[in-house]
Amino acid sequence: MFDMEIKDLAPIRVASIRHVGPFCELKPAFEKVCGWAGAKGLFREGTRVLGVYHDDPKTTPEKELKSDAAVTVDDSIEADPAQGIEITEVAGGLYAIGVHKGPYEALEKAYGWIYCTWLPSSDYVPLPKASYEVYLNDESTVAKEELLTAIHIPVQRK
Repeated sequence: MFDMEIKDLAPIRVASIRHVGPFCELKPAFEKVCGWAGAKGLFREGTRVLGVYHDDPKTTPEKELKSDAAVTVDDSIEADPAQGIEITEVAGGLYAIGVHKGPYEALEKAYGWIYCTWLPSSDYVPLPKASYEVYLNDESTVAKEELLTAIHIPVQRK
């Protein structure tokens, strides 16, 4: 489906908004955290937008799924509780990373391929930590078919 690579990554500091419920309903949280970051001038060279997914939708009831809409920030940025903005850290460590090209609606199929095809034939097993996505371009500037999403799955060697 796409190439996978293994990288040892440092933790990532983010400003985030927690969402509880179906992952497909996370868009308003992204709009809010990105609007907040934009108003503060936080979108600079190297700023990334992430979706952090804490639960497995195959084992967690949809209404209980926890996810975060997040924007990378430096140490000078503080939480904004009045706006629902927390400062958190995405865990560092070993990740299997693949870049999906296409609409966000097709990401479920990409995850299925990673977990059901690639991981079983690899030298790695998934860890029970949050996975995350880094959105490499923006649906407001490219066609859905051109969207690039880097999927990060925490792993360890078998």
